[in-house]
Amino acid sequence: MKMTFGELVDELHGRPSEELSELADLAHRYAIEQQRTEMTANAAEGLAAYERGQLKFYDNVEELMRSLDEES
Repeated sequence: MKMTFGELVDELHGRPSEELSELADLAHRYAIEQQRTEMTANAAEGLAAYERGQLKFYDNVEELMRSLDEES
């Protein structure tokens, strides 16, 4: 059974503090895990773009900023 966010919040209301603390810790760990997964996917996408020759590299910030202005 899938819950909406509101239903989940309602379900948590009134739970013992020990359970809430454990759930908060689990939620934090799950968020970190999800962020790592997203970062890994982004890194793989960047590497693939690099291998296809779609990335430009700049030696200094001024060149980078000029290229960004040109693309806008």
